[in-house]
Amino acid sequence: MNQYEEKLLVLLAEKYRKSKKDNKTGMISRRTQAKPSELYKNYNRNDADLEQIEAVNQAAEECRKKGFLTYEMNGFSSEIMKIYLVDEKISEVEQYLAEHYQYEPKYVKRQYVERMIETYGGKSPVAGGGVRNLNGYWIGTGCPKIIFRRRRS
Repeated sequence: MNQYEEKLLVLLAEKYRKSKKDNKTGMISRRTQAKPSELYKNYNRNDADLEQIEAVNQAAEECRKKGFLTYEMNGFSSEIMKIYLVDEKISEVEQYLAEHYQYEPKYVKRQYVERMIETYGGKSPVAGGGVRNLNGYWIGTGCPKIIFRRRRS
């Protein structure tokens, strides 16, 4: 179940951080959402492993109890249709992920990039070019794409 809890929260946190809601450039009324099939590919298939489906459902329920998300169930079924992040709790979700799963929140990634730019900015023409390239990677959410990807330990 923990593997799905981590996957679910990381998926929702990264979707939120990549959205326009995070950088406040465009206010959107859509909720940050994920489908259970993004966690377990065969979730909606008839021949899916019921233990895996139950593990996804349990992870979603545990996260709901913690106040991190809500979800909608399919009518007349025990399957989840969509999972929604409680956007106001994004910092708590990232803090929880950092404490339990070594997740790096956005502000940590941003500080890392800013330190790199500070350190290597004026060292040499080659380093200056690298810093300019790094600045070119910045995306709307304020974090470079190359750093935004989750680093594996």
